[in-house]
Amino acid sequence: MEMPAELGDLVSRLGFTMEELNLNRAGELSASQTWSLLRTASVGIGMMLLSLGFVLMAWPGKATTGSRVHYVLLVIALGGTFCFGGWQFVASMRRRVSTADGLAEIKTGARSSLRLVVGQADVEAPVGAKDTLLPGKTYRMYYLATLARFLSIEPL
Repeated sequence: MEMPAELGDLVSRLGFTMEELNLNRAGELSASQTWSLLRTASVGIGMMLLSLGFVLMAWPGKATTGSRVHYVLLVIALGGTFCFGGWQFVASMRRRVSTADGLAEIKTGARSSLRLVVGQADVEAPVGAKDTLLPGKTYRMYYLATLARFLSIEPL
């Protein structure tokens, strides 16, 4: 089956393959997309283990009241890191492909990062999205909602 020129342009410029697009249409991930999620999950597990290690290393033995306050603040900060790492791990393991239909819009997010908004979905824009996606054109985007991660896109 021959792909339309516009779809071929999207595939080549936005970093996904036709095979990945076909799998995403079926609600599945490709091997490379799954590998990327496993890397994200391992970062989450690493953050959790690192947080636990720091808490155990800083465990107050015969500490003074002042050092106990510092310990509590450290536990709160590391607890946030632990929770964020756990969220990354759980979100990575969900592997649920979501779709969004609508006009594509490129917005500037925090720290000047580009965001791709299609319908109600808002994800980090893939490299080349600003120069490739046409304003006012309707697209269907496939993404991971729990991580707001772009997978693929096609014109409607």
